[in-house]
Amino acid sequence: MYGLEGGLVGWTTHVAHGAVLGVVFAAIVSTTNRDLTPRSTVAAGLAYGLAVWVALAVLVMPVWLSTVGVEMAPAFPNGDATNLMRHAVYGVGLEVVSVLLER
Repeated sequence: MYGLEGGLVGWTTHVAHGAVLGVVFAAIVSTTNRDLTPRSTVAAGLAYGLAVWVALAVLVMPVWLSTVGVEMAPAFPNGDATNLMRHAVYGVGLEVVSVLLER
């Protein structure tokens, strides 16, 4: 993952990026006056997960991996549907945790 040798290094980097993106999400939602209905909660998390997917997984990652010479870099753009679903679940999960922590 990420063009790094060894699965542990790649996954550690991936989890670290997820944590940083989670903090960014928390900063965004803490500055907004949100209506915490279940529908808006899911929508906010889903929108964030999809934005992360488009910006980073679809656009940035293929260019970066190609630039650093990873032979198995995904094609640009990388519109993998499975990856889309994973990022959607990530975003919704962030929002659910955010709401639970606010209570």
